Amino acid sequence: GLWPSLQSHRRTLLTYALGMFVAGGIAILMDIGKPARVLNLLTSPQWKSPFIWDFFSLMIIVVVTLVYLFVRSKSRLLSWVAGIMAAMVIIIEGLILGVLASRPLWHGGLMPVLFFLEAMTAGSAFLVLVLPYQSWIRKALLYLLVITGLVMLIDAAALLFGGPTAAKDAMTLMLSGNLAVWFWAQILFGIVLPVILLAAVPGSRTAALIASVLAILGVLLSKLTLLTAGQAVPLMGPADTYMPTLVELGIHRGISELGIGVPSGSR
Repeated sequence: GLWPSLQSHRRTLLTYALGMFVAGGIAILMDIGKPARVLNLLTSPQWKSPFIWDFFSLMIIVVVTLVYLFVRSKSRLLSWVAGIMAAMVIIIEGLILGVLASRPLWHGGLMPVLFFLEAMTAGSAFLVLVLPYQSWIRKALLYLLVITGLVMLIDAAALLFGGPTAAKDAMTLMLSGNLAVWFWAQILFGIVLPVILLAAVPGSRTAALIASVLAILGVLLSKLTLLTAGQAVPLMGPADTYMPTLVELGIHRGISELGIGVPSGSR
């Protein structure tokens, strides 16, 4: 409803969105350890906790998406509600990290902004992959990549030159430590190369597809390095190292396949 050119693909995109939201909910269930704890969130929520905001905003967006999927109405109000709620889910996810003073790398107001920009980047890249070629989506992806890269650069510079010691140590871990390979791979292959492909050959469908895949992988690497570095150097604690195990990677691969594969098979 917000973009008329996407209206003909409404059902496909909403089905994918629903699959992604359900997959995100399963990831939250895994994160809280025992699924039965969901009952505590429902019966005695602590409304000052951003985690509660995240939990209920995800529940609401699933309901809104279902309504939007099965209701034939082309109400612009419903499309705006769906768009705002989807944005809120992402922003709150970033806020969960941003309010953690014990994790200096994450703590700050830019974290929700970065989460939102990366979500928009990955979403635009996904549209390029699943929809017929549309130049405005390619341009949106190009602009989002540039903006996201600049915000990341500003955030990194601010932490390196003016952040607390633990935040500087975590950023150094990303720039030149054992996470440097992942960080620079994200910058070079997840931002710089896609921007070059999209800007240099604007009419090429192949270039747009390659850039989109790289952009999505770049967002994945960004999350991996950010979450790892943030936990590796806690406030007033010794530095540590972490890499995902094969079991963890397998579980998240399964969740991703649920979010993408089930909607693909239902079309």
